[in-house]
Amino acid sequence: MIFSLTNDPHDLLLKLALPPIVAFLAGWIIISAWANRQDAEATGFSPAVASAFFTPAIFITYLLFPPQFFTMSSSSAVLTIVLIPTVCGLLFAPTFFLLLPFGIKSLARVQEQMPAFSGGLLFTVFASWLITQAGWLAFLVYALAHAL
Repeated sequence: MIFSLTNDPHDLLLKLALPPIVAFLAGWIIISAWANRQDAEATGFSPAVASAFFTPAIFITYLLFPPQFFTMSSSSAVLTIVLIPTVCGLLFAPTFFLLLPFGIKSLARVQEQMPAFSGGLLFTVFASWLITQAGWLAFLVYALAHAL
């Protein structure tokens, strides 16, 4: 983890609540500026929804990759460089394989001037992501508990 957590509520707020908010708002601003250019047909496109597709993956990456990860020079660095992304990909597979493709497709729909996703589909994607992510983590915990 990037940091150690304390019992101080300000510390928890600063390290756990603020980063996803900043990632969401930054994504919203950047995607909104991109979608509002003159050659884009963004009718029905929501930059907030597109940003919401990317925010969980950005937050997970923020939590799991310490700054020291990029400056390692020891012999254990290779193991760490391979192990951390593999574990991250395994634990949060539903986030990376469910939300990111929909986020990318929502941006591609603006570029290709196709109609935006329907609200029902978006609700289904986010609901299934939450259920799948929780179920996947529960399955991994159950499998590890019975394997040991």
